[in-house]
Amino acid sequence: MASPKQKDSIKNAIFFFNDFITISLATDNVEYSNKPEKWNIKKLTFTSFLLGLFCTIWILFLILFVGGNLLHLNIEQTKTFAFLTIVLSIPVSILSIRDRGLLIKVPPSKYLMLAMILSIVASNLMALFGIFMVPISPKNILYADIFVGLMFLPLKFLKTLVHSLYG
Repeated sequence: MASPKQKDSIKNAIFFFNDFITISLATDNVEYSNKPEKWNIKKLTFTSFLLGLFCTIWILFLILFVGGNLLHLNIEQTKTFAFLTIVLSIPVSILSIRDRGLLIKVPPSKYLMLAMILSIVASNLMALFGIFMVPISPKNILYADIFVGLMFLPLKFLKTLVHSLYG
C-alpha cells in the first residue's frame, strides 16, 4: 500500500507533467485567424464540458476495464496504470484540440513537442521502474500508450462535430 509520501509524490508528478506541457504551450504554433476572434463563452463551456466528459469516460474505462479486467492488474498496479493513463492523456488531448478541423495543419512547436515527448518517456520510465509507485510490465505500459493514443481520433472528431453543430 502506498504511503502518504508516495501518494504526494505521484500527485506532484502528475502536476509536474501537466505544468511542464502547459508552460510550453506558450511557444506553440497554431493556425491563426485573419480576423479578430469573437469568443462564444457558451460554446466554449459546452465544448470543454463534452470533451472533458469524453476524456474522463475514456480514461476510467481504461483504468477499470482494461487495467482491471483485461490485464488483471492488482490494486497497486492499477494505481500505476491510472497514473500513466492520466499523464499520457495530457499530450493526446492537447494535440487533438489545439487546431481546427480533423487534421493537424500546423505542427506543434519544437518546445511543446519536446515537453510532450519528455513527459511520455519519463512517465513510462517511472511506471516501468516503480519510481514512487509499484512497477508494471513493459507490456502493460505499451497497452496504456496505445489505448490512450487511440483517444486522439475520437476526441478530434468530437471536437470538430461540436464546433460544426454550434456554428
